[in-house]
Amino acid sequence: MLILTSLMPGFIEVITYRMEEMDFEDNGPPSDVIVCWLFSSAIGALHTYSPLGLQQSD
Repeated sequence: MLILTSLMPGFIEVITYRMEEMDFEDNGPPSDVIVCWLFSSAIGALHTYSPLGLQQSD
């Protein structure tokens, strides 16, 4: 869901950088959306594939 949200035109971030005396512009998703997506993916993976020590708790 966050990946689809980050691709919407309202969420595109324009990054301007300078290389060899020329200005370039690059489009991409905002970094905070990427961090939220990575955090959500990590938590989801940990809940799906929980460590063996937690599975065998008696």
